[in-house]
Amino acid sequence: MNKKNPRISSRTGIKPPSDWKTFFEIGFKVSNIHTEVTVGEIKGVFATYGSVYRAKIVTREVDDSENPERSTGTAYILFKPVPPRPFWNESLRLHGRVLRIDYRNDFRSSDSFYSYPAESLELGDYILPNIFVSEAKFTQSVKFFISYQNRKIIVELKYGEPMYTFKLEFNFDDIINDIYSELDVSQQRSHGSITIENKYPAKCWVLHKCQKPKDKFNWCIDNFWNRITKNDKMPHFHKDNDQPGKWLVFRITFDLDQIGGLNRFKKLIKKAGKYNLVPRTSSISNFPLKIINGTELCKHFVNRKMLNFKVNYMLECNISFNYLNEYNLCKEFYSLLSQQPTKVSLNILVRGRKGSMNL
Repeated sequence: MNKKNPRISSRTGIKPPSDWKTFFEIGFKVSNIHTEVTVGEIKGVFATYGSVYRAKIVTREVDDSENPERSTGTAYILFKPVPPRPFWNESLRLHGRVLRIDYRNDFRSSDSFYSYPAESLELGDYILPNIFVSEAKFTQSVKFFISYQNRKIIVELKYGEPMYTFKLEFNFDDIINDIYSELDVSQQRSHGSITIENKYPAKCWVLHKCQKPKDKFNWCIDNFWNRITKNDKMPHFHKDNDQPGKWLVFRITFDLDQIGGLNRFKKLIKKAGKYNLVPRTSSISNFPLKIINGTELCKHFVNRKMLNFKVNYMLECNISFNYLNEYNLCKEFYSLLSQQPTKVSLNILVRGRKGSMNL
């Protein structure tokens, strides 16, 4: 099959091929830049059109001990994911100069990385296999990424006042059971959802607001993600900082019109089946999970003084490591546990932990 040559425009240079929206990243060569322009200015111009991943100004060496590098007036810009609209059809100016923008065909579509805008992200837990308790819901700038090469799923979102960008990440190996996919056509717009249960809480990063380039010629978003720890001075993506570590189930909902229609959602599920994330023979369900709002579902707060210290300690360990779900622990459970000999109670909790049974 002959490859189509990129189209040439006298005003904007080489244009991307018509299927550019299917790419997971897209790069451009930008020329006719004033040599005094910094990489921060270049990044700022293109950031108005999409998510700039990397910006680099091409330099040349000069005989100057204080400034041994000078700009050549050319830069490279990488977007990841691709911009929502073809900005290269417009005339872009910087410091009075019209920029020439040429598509770089060394950045191509990949069948190992996918990105989708999402309508919402919900975090919580299952209390039964078909009942999901939604503890928190995020709708600001939610993005879903799945990398089959790195075997990771990443969800980005914005939250807080002031607004911060957060990144949640977990590995394929940490996923429990199958990803549950469902379709909802009951509303005016069709929606698809996937619900993912994990063994461990997601790793979390926050994007630093001060994204100062390391020098005048290089900028990359990877340099500004800070891993979130228990440091109270760091921003958190929920008002209750202790809860996110207990949320093991992610529910991502997509507006199918925004991600390219039902066929693209089906492609996501089919691809996931090849990596055993969903059953290969399964189809998207038309029977949605039952969703319960966590704020309306009270946990059973019981005075645990009735329990032996060792039993209470083991119980807390099981809850902390998500072997037991507090929603399912009622007064009768605590009462029955307190009536057993200490060794029996400990044996019950230890066996439950080893069996990883979610009560």
